[in-house]
Amino acid sequence: MDEIVNRINGLTSFKDYDYKQMVDDAYQIGKTIAAKPNEVTHTSLRNVHSEVVRIKSLIQNEDSEQSAKSRINLLKPKVSYLRARAKDFNINGLKLLEKTINVCVKKITDKEDILKFKDFYDAILMYHKAEGGK
Repeated sequence: MDEIVNRINGLTSFKDYDYKQMVDDAYQIGKTIAAKPNEVTHTSLRNVHSEVVRIKSLIQNEDSEQSAKSRINLLKPKVSYLRARAKDFNINGLKLLEKTINVCVKKITDKEDILKFKDFYDAILMYHKAEGGK
């Protein structure tokens, strides 16, 4: 999984993430966090997803675009909080999710980045469920 984090970290901007590679990486992350001992609950993922959807809705309104850019940074403490509250059985999966989101947030600077990040997070969520995530 460090390979994925390093790949994202190497991007100039999140919009530069190749879609095919992004989907492949989302599959690896979704599969990993759906399986024991890394299991992350679908509820935890949906909690973060709700915020991602709110951020996406903010960028639709030009007056709120700056607010969306600011709120994207709040994903980092949100995932840290989920990890801190987690039971021991799913701490590894949440650490992976936290590490991934933290590096993604660093690469998000504009509307296009936010939209692409939402696609990435949607794919992680869907693959998680498809791989048996509870």
